[in-house]
Parts: sequence; structure tokens; C-alpha cells
Amino acid sequence: MPLLKLQGFIADDWTVLQDEESLPQQGDIAVSWARLSRDWDNLVKHDGRLGVLFPNSEKAASLSLYLPRLALIILNFPVFNDGRSFSIARQLRLDGFTGEIRATGHVLPDLLQFMLQVG
Repeated sequence: MPLLKLQGFIADDWTVLQDEESLPQQGDIAVSWARLSRDWDNLVKHDGRLGVLFPNSEKAASLSLYLPRLALIILNFPVFNDGRSFSIARQLRLDGFTGEIRATGHVLPDLLQFMLQVG
């Protein structure tokens, strides 16, 4: 699926793994929050960048131990009027996360300016 960034649509070179899907030998992977917390010891050994799909029902502080190893955090917007992921994104930036933060789900184009403001 193409990815929309400021420069337009680009190919997404990250692989999102299902919870029970085996790890590839290499490459950039993103896993669910449940899998990250459950399988951290194996995931941290993976040869490639690591990302997480983080639910907006969790606190950003839950990621603090993992942040140094994460290159991507994907935040979910389950409905268009649920802005909790904006708060999580802002807190992650305040906590020093410099990796990529993505939005997924019900994201309206009108919210792009807010996304830029929170990083």
C-alpha cells in the first residue's frame, strides 16, 4: 500500500507482521504492541529496523524502555473524532523519540496541520 508523506505517495518499505507471523531474516519490520512487549528479547535481535503499531488506549510512557531501539511508531486513529494519538505523538517527541511517527486509520486531510505540529 502506498504511503502518503509530504512529498506525495511513496512505496512503503516496512513489513507489518501479524502477531503469529514468523520473523524474516532481515528487513524493516513493525509489530503490534502486544507482540513487542511479549517477544522483545527475540525482536531486539532482528537484523533490521524495528517499529510498533501502538494503540491509542495506552500511555506513551509504556514505550519508554523500547524507544532507543524503535525507528517507527504507528499510531492508530480508530475514528475520525478520536485525537488521543495526537497526545501520544506529542509526548513521544517530548520524551526524545526522533524516529518516524505515522498515523493509520481514520485520518482526515484537515488534520494534517495538527500532525505536523506534534511531529
